[in-house]
Amino acid sequence: MSPHPLRTLAPLCTAFLILALSSCKKEGPTPAFIRILSPVAHTDQGVATPHGISDYWVFVSDQAVGVWQADRRIPVLSEGSTNIKIIAGVRRNGVTNDRIQYPFYLTWSQNVDLVLGEETAVYPVFNWPHEPIWAEGGESSGYKFDFDEGDMAFTHVSGAGNVLVDNYAMGIDLDTAHNFFRAVTRSEDYFPIGTDATFLELDHRSDTEFIIGVRYTLGGETQSFPYLYVNPTGSTESGSPWRHVYVDLSTPWGSGTAGRRFYIEAQPTNGRTTGRIILDNLTVHH
Repeated sequence: MSPHPLRTLAPLCTAFLILALSSCKKEGPTPAFIRILSPVAHTDQGVATPHGISDYWVFVSDQAVGVWQADRRIPVLSEGSTNIKIIAGVRRNGVTNDRIQYPFYLTWSQNVDLVLGEETAVYPVFNWPHEPIWAEGGESSGYKFDFDEGDMAFTHVSGAGNVLVDNYAMGIDLDTAHNFFRAVTRSEDYFPIGTDATFLELDHRSDTEFIIGVRYTLGGETQSFPYLYVNPTGSTESGSPWRHVYVDLSTPWGSGTAGRRFYIEAQPTNGRTTGRIILDNLTVHH
């Protein structure tokens, strides 16, 4: 009688299984890990300032290891004292698929002790390289805007739950009697010409969209057009979230232009008769 076929194959199957399992062993060295936690931005004076940093270009001993978001486990093939550099990335004009290394944060760099197989947290601080060339936070009634082209000016907003930085913010309150707002930077405020990067940063709460527009002189003629439609955050109630936006002004201003200005415009949309926008911490970097 011939042996049962399953009994005959059993030793072969066992050998094959052992071989297969041995071939599944991980190859290569065990990495160390870093995790980016609680990233912050500081002014050139070392004061914490709001930010909208969304991405992090990570370098280990000057070798790129990818672009990451905060609170992700990042594998690193290094151990011991290791230099970590991180470049802050932002969403240009708030666009999700237009992510850039932001030119107005210095690269964070620090030596970190890494242990293979273990995770080390890093807490990067991104500093402005210098102070902004223009700033408006609504701290006084002498705003750095002209309001002649609209039918209203900013309102003073106060209260800890309504203000992001310092004591006041700037409100735009739209209704049937005040349904068009436009604030244009003053002609005496100079913004450098050329093609170097120029960004407007601002924080906002809004229940309606608003426009960032640009204006300049080219060939003796004034050009003015809407540039960026800023989506609402959803609520302006006390304690509701703020959104930080990085607006690339150098692209629409272009080269060879003079008399550079920008404006903020708002009016009720989608059949509504009211709307509210709160702005704070406006800065221009060049």
